[in-house]
This record gives sequence, C-alpha cells and structure tokens, in this order.
Amino acid sequence: MTEFPLITVAQLSKRYCRRLKRSLWYGLQDMGHQLLGQDSQPGQTTLRTDEFWALKDVSFEVHRGECLGLVGRNGAGKTTLLRILNGIIRPDQGSVTLRGRVGAVIALGAGFNPLLTGRENILVAASVLGMSPSDARSRFDQIVEFAELGPFIDSPVQTYSSGMQVRLGFSVATSFSPDILLLDEVLAVGDFKFRRKCIDRIQEIRSEAALIFVSHHEAQVRRICNRSVVLESGQVRFIGDTAEAFRSYSMPSADLERGPATWHAPGIDGLEIRLANASILFGDDLLLDVAVSSDAIRDNLAIRVVFDSSSDDIDLEYSDLNHSIRRSLVAGRNRLQVRLPKLRLRSGWYGASLFLFDPTDGRELAGMKHLPAFEVRTTQRCSRTVQL
Repeated sequence: MTEFPLITVAQLSKRYCRRLKRSLWYGLQDMGHQLLGQDSQPGQTTLRTDEFWALKDVSFEVHRGECLGLVGRNGAGKTTLLRILNGIIRPDQGSVTLRGRVGAVIALGAGFNPLLTGRENILVAASVLGMSPSDARSRFDQIVEFAELGPFIDSPVQTYSSGMQVRLGFSVATSFSPDILLLDEVLAVGDFKFRRKCIDRIQEIRSEAALIFVSHHEAQVRRICNRSVVLESGQVRFIGDTAEAFRSYSMPSADLERGPATWHAPGIDGLEIRLANASILFGDDLLLDVAVSSDAIRDNLAIRVVFDSSSDDIDLEYSDLNHSIRRSLVAGRNRLQVRLPKLRLRSGWYGASLFLFDPTDGRELAGMKHLPAFEVRTTQRCSRTVQL
C-alpha cells in the first residue's frame, strides 16, 4: 500500500426528501443559506420533515492496489456514495479526498452526450481528464477495439443499445490510466465474453489504482474485491474481508430485507433454497435443500440450475431432464433434496439460479435468482471444464 490512501471518506452523510415540492423548497432554503455563508445551519445536521439519511457517517479508506466492494440491498446508498465520490452530487456532511485521476462508470451512459457520436464523446472525455488531443488520438483505436464498436463509432450515442453504452463507458474509463476507478453494476450488462474482458482489464490496472466496485453478483465481488463495505440504510454495517462481509450481509436484521430474487406461479409459494455445502472440491457433488409450498398435488416436475462464473467464459447448466429425474409436490409444504453430481468446475466463486418447471410445456412454476455463491477448490486432477 502507498503511504497515503487514494480515497479517503470521513463521516460522510447525505440526506434526501421524499416529497418533490418540499425537496425543491428545502433546496432553495439551502442555496440561500450558502449565499449568506451560513453552511452550518441546523438543517445540515438534523432531519427536516419528510427527509431521511441516504448516507450517514460513512468512513473508509482505499489505497493503491486495493479493490473495495460495496454490498447492500437496493436503496442502501451505494450509488449515492459513488455519485458523491465522482463529484456529481454534494454531501451534506463529512469530506471526500481523492488523489489522482478518476475514471467512473456509475450509471448507464453517464458522462456521455447522447447527441454526440461515440468518437466525439471519447475526445470530450479525454479533454475532461486533462489529456492532450495527441494522447487521446493515440489511445482512440485501443478504446474502440476494446468496446467492439468499430462500425458504430461515428453514430450518435443515443442510438446505442444499453450493452454498447456500457462497453464504451467502461473502455473510456479504464483506458486513460486512472488512479481511481469507480464501477457501478458495469458487469450486469453484456455477454459473458465482455464480462471476462472487463475482469481481465480490472486485474491489469488494479495494482496501479484504487478501485470501488458495486455489484449484486456475489461471485464477482468475491473474485475482484479483497475488502468490502456492507451498507444498510445508508450506514456502514460491516467493513473488512469480503468473505466476512457477505456473512454479515446474510445475517438477519430488522431493517435489512435482503434475499435472492424469487417468483412463483399461482398455487406455489414459500420457495426457500439452502446450500448444504458452500465450498466443494473439483468433482464433488453440490447439495441443495429446496423447500416449497403447493396448493395441490403436482407430478412430473423438473429442476434446472444455471451457474454463472465471474472468472471464466462459461455458463453451465444442470437439468433433471438430462438425468431422467422427475419430482412431485404434495399439497402443503414440500422439501426436495437436489444433488448436482460430480461438478467439474474450475476453481473460483460461482453464482447460481434455480428453476422449478413443468417439462411438458416448459412453464416455470417457481424460481430463485442470486443464490448465495459457492466456492470450487481444485486438486491436481483439475485440468479442464466439462459441460454437465
């Protein structure tokens, strides 16, 4: 680590108002106080009617060579924090100190003028970062090649798909040698090939930069981040080792309504899935305990599990159909034991989604995305990845 951190956040707080009209009125009041030099009015430290703390007393440091993950459910304050770090919004309390050039992809298309072409936006971004026109031109081909936008680089950005905007944004943010890199769900859009390219690029620049990475993909955070902050209702619930952070994130809390995304058809309810073994060796079985309620007897059902790895260009799938397995539900509460045999996966962290479906018509009866990540540890015999 360097002697001085590249990112220092001290007692950072930001408040918002739930009602638009009152928010506008408070904004005018605050502007008036600032014009009169009254930045320390009571409204800065206490909440007014309909206000809430989006962030409250958040503090941490990030040194060169570190990647800090931000973990928390939607509305925990992750994107607000990144926007403050990038100078888009001002905090109400506390301070932020950034040392060096900042690259950021904190929202889809953020920083791009939709009326300008991709080429023009690249040159504008280079100018904002203090690059000379000659330096920008020298990196231009590299940016376009990484983003794979050659035929479209002279088209207006407003005609780009969401994936194209993310490709361009990530390529620009990482191509100008940033000292600080802020990434918000940048790997949520795009195919697995592009996600792997992004992770490879992050690993390349990580030793020379301080990174903050936001993602709901547990396997990606575990893969990239050596430390993580768990935000809950705008406050720091935990900061430390990433594995410990996710254990803290999974603990029950009165305010933390965290959980995998689930859905179900009428008559199906209460889907719960638990990993019986969160760490396995290459070639071991992965065991899942599935609980689900049904309003009637249902026969001839099947389960499909889709794996997602943040470290490889693979998307693996297990299906009962490939193993001639059928399952039944009784009326009431059911517990299903799902054994995924002899998983031959490379070492690393994997996410998974599970679907209960009717194989006769493919109709999904229930599903759960973003199961807790599990780790695969390899032995000497691991040399390849095999399709299940």
